[in-house]
Amino acid sequence: MNEISEYPPHRVKWPLMFQNWEQLTFLHWRYPAEVIRALIPSELELDTFDGAAWVGLTPFMLSGLRPPFLPALPWISHFPEMNVRTYVRGPDGERGIWFFSLEADRLAAVAGARLSYGLPYRWADMRVRRDSTQIEYTSRRHTGRGQAHILVRRGSALEVGERERFLTARFRLYTILAGRLAFAKVDHSLASAYHQTAAESQKAGKDAGADLKKAGAALEGAAKWSGNTLQEGAQASVDGIKKGAQASGEQVGKWFKGIGDGIKDLGQKL
Repeated sequence: MNEISEYPPHRVKWPLMFQNWEQLTFLHWRYPAEVIRALIPSELELDTFDGAAWVGLTPFMLSGLRPPFLPALPWISHFPEMNVRTYVRGPDGERGIWFFSLEADRLAAVAGARLSYGLPYRWADMRVRRDSTQIEYTSRRHTGRGQAHILVRRGSALEVGERERFLTARFRLYTILAGRLAFAKVDHSLASAYHQTAAESQKAGKDAGADLKKAGAALEGAAKWSGNTLQEGAQASVDGIKKGAQASGEQVGKWFKGIGDGIKDLGQKL
């Protein structure tokens, strides 16, 4: 695998919008590549690290949303978001993100993203609460049974390595528009990094994919980014806690109710 740069290969010359991602957390799980390969468009190549596909759950607070040359408006430009993603390459080999589902607290933002980019956004009642030691995220969709509760605590400083760049240095999002593969360029930077303990993480969707239920036991790894900082959390697998995990077995057990009961939207390719 070629070395991954934390800087975009091409700058966005004519941006359509600007936004800030604050208090952002990355939770990642390792999956057999064949399980996730079946859930993405055939035009995309699954991007793997350490021989595995990775599925991410990413909650954050969006702020400063605005078009070029205009100020950000109150309320509509500041709200929580969350997405479920995996990592892919386009036909030209460019790395990017494929979103299985996205949630936002503003109906106008949901409608705009669905119409303009064809992204599978859902409207949800969402909250982000932060104090000096931890961040709590909650989300409940207005329609359907999708909901999430995530609590993370910040730890010591972390040196960013190849895995962290693989998971965060993504400068394209891929989507399907009018039946054809399309993409949008994204320009962002990677901030400083911290170890993180996940005290609790639960997400429930409406329909479970059978393949993802089988893969639930393969839960492993977390790289989290909170308050504009990347944070690495506990690592677990079917063999238990290993390689310097930051959480105990009891804590890991709280993270997800198992992937089969967790990211259920994946089975529907939302």
